[in-house]
Amino acid sequence: MQASWLAKCDSCKHSDSDHRIPTHFDLLRSHNARRAGTTPCIACVFDCQGFGKPDDSISQDSPLSKQCTFCAHNIENHRPKMETDVLILSILQAKKSVRCQKSLETNKLGKVNGYDMKDWFEAVNVDPDERQDVSGVLNCYCRGFTVDDPARICHTYYGLMKEIVLPHLSTINCQRCSHDFSNHRQLEKEEQREKEIENERKLRLLSMNKIRIATKDMRHPVAMFTPDDILPEMFAFARVLENEENKTILKINFAAIGASQSKAETIKEIKRKRTNSGKFLDAVKNKLKKRKLVNTSDENESDELKSEESANCSDCESSFTKFKNKFKRKSEELHDAPDIVCNSIHDFLKRPTTLEEQTSSVINDLMDSTKEISIELTKSDVNALAWGKSVDDTNTLLAVGFQDGSLMIYTVSVGMAMKLEKYNYDGMEPVSKLLWIQHSNARFVAVGHINGQVSLMKVTDHGTSKSCVLQNENKKKVTAIAESPSGCCICVGQQNGSISFYLIDYNEAKPKLLSASSISYGAVQSIAWHPTKNIVIAAGEDDNITVFYMETLTDRKRDRRTIMHYLGKKRRFELDVFSKCCKLKGHLSFVSAVRFDPSGDFLISVGWDGQILFWNTADIDDVISYGAGDISTVECSTGFMIGQQKFSNFPSDGMNFMPFLLSLVRQIVYILAYTDSETLCLVAYQAPKKYR
Repeated sequence: MQASWLAKCDSCKHSDSDHRIPTHFDLLRSHNARRAGTTPCIACVFDCQGFGKPDDSISQDSPLSKQCTFCAHNIENHRPKMETDVLILSILQAKKSVRCQKSLETNKLGKVNGYDMKDWFEAVNVDPDERQDVSGVLNCYCRGFTVDDPARICHTYYGLMKEIVLPHLSTINCQRCSHDFSNHRQLEKEEQREKEIENERKLRLLSMNKIRIATKDMRHPVAMFTPDDILPEMFAFARVLENEENKTILKINFAAIGASQSKAETIKEIKRKRTNSGKFLDAVKNKLKKRKLVNTSDENESDELKSEESANCSDCESSFTKFKNKFKRKSEELHDAPDIVCNSIHDFLKRPTTLEEQTSSVINDLMDSTKEISIELTKSDVNALAWGKSVDDTNTLLAVGFQDGSLMIYTVSVGMAMKLEKYNYDGMEPVSKLLWIQHSNARFVAVGHINGQVSLMKVTDHGTSKSCVLQNENKKKVTAIAESPSGCCICVGQQNGSISFYLIDYNEAKPKLLSASSISYGAVQSIAWHPTKNIVIAAGEDDNITVFYMETLTDRKRDRRTIMHYLGKKRRFELDVFSKCCKLKGHLSFVSAVRFDPSGDFLISVGWDGQILFWNTADIDDVISYGAGDISTVECSTGFMIGQQKFSNFPSDGMNFMPFLLSLVRQIVYILAYTDSETLCLVAYQAPKKYR
């Protein structure tokens, strides 16, 4: 041995601490090393199933000789899991979904080390006075603790007791935000209360999912319907794509969501049923004991009494046999009751209960390619899709419009889809837009064409029939169609920005053109009708939302009861004609979708500029009450913008945001958008509290 502070053996070059009597751990390491070739690597991201021995040219004293050629982990990682390994992996898995609560100054927040597309969709208030970071302090963006190699951590603490490992785990840093383990924690009660107050003002991101599509499929239509349009608890999603054989395929997904119920209430209900079953079993046993006592007393009675009871002996025996068989069946059911209760509790615990879990479940089911129904279409060049209901409201119908002007209708239910041959229709002009209309007990399909015409097709049990045609002088493509809540009026938007309002008489099949107007310029992208008023909003490529209002004689008589009718200076709108009353300005690019709240108190708009704006209907009512004249401008009441967070590996050319569908279900905003030519995203937000 060499006499120095780093003593090494002259023969093996190992330290003096290695020259000792083998311990139990030394024997275990040798045992695991001999079997490393057939033992999977612990927590390996490459799913290595055995140690890959290096080349013989590598020296045995080199660290590379103990490095696996498949996963590059140490040979000691190829061993059975120990108690410490299970503890480390369980803690890392639990922290994976726990956000970082580290408070930082906004000017020192920097960029997150790791780009998550969900983070990009976080909405930030456009009003500086309403933003959450005005105080100069903001929590870290990191959504969960991340380590690049869990196997390395397991190898670091190999052979140590868990009491020694636990204090050291808090010093491990997250790979995304570089903050330590202790900062990724659940909020305290006071912090949670402050977080809830903060979330009341913001547009909170609930869930997001995406699917990859081919660039050529971006031109195909997509349709999504929510419970407000079809069934109370069902979502549906349909899209068209082309496979490798250039065949047109229709893909359909479904998702259902039920009313939320707490876990405690459900478990309590299951236990209550189990207690009642136990009480029933006790009652049956008591009745059997009483019958045995009665039979024993009968044997000591006189022969006269026995002769009297013998007359009814057969009836008693048959009734007792029935009761005994019933008791036997109940006993068998109660014997399996614990398993039933446990399975019921287990199934419930897996059900989504929180708003985030329910929304994530819906979005994941709608975007899951493994659960979709595939239908091979006999025709190509699909231009439009639209969902509707059958006449008896029992089935869901999907209308498909083609470039050759034809129309096909499919009846769709969860798990199956069937083409209805008698519902086919062959038109003359290519289809550009479809809309289902319900009027009384009849169903109609409004078919918009590229020549500006709109055909109304009546759908009955016997098939489809052409009801009427809405003629238009502007021979431009129909880009948007909307119906009034009663179904008596239809608004049609076109590619050149013109908007036409029609009154439909379904009995005589005679449409009447009420009025015609237009937006400033560009195509009309979306139209929405107020649920209770004659207010129509149109969004388009002019970066604005144009509001149209039709005053009726009833409205004018109602105004005579107010003081403003006599004291205010009011210019009258033309009766029974839709006129421009104001513009909603706030977007900086194309406004692609608008939607009224079911109550009509506010409306939501989304545009290509990444803004999601909320508008109060009361502001529009104030403009209407003042009267016609110069077109007024209304500003949004609340606005949010996405794509404000920055990341270290963010794409250099940025990200696009091209929304085309907007839906509002139970104060949850669903947006369907393209982020590039190969990515389709479905995002869900919870509206601010004042809009719930």
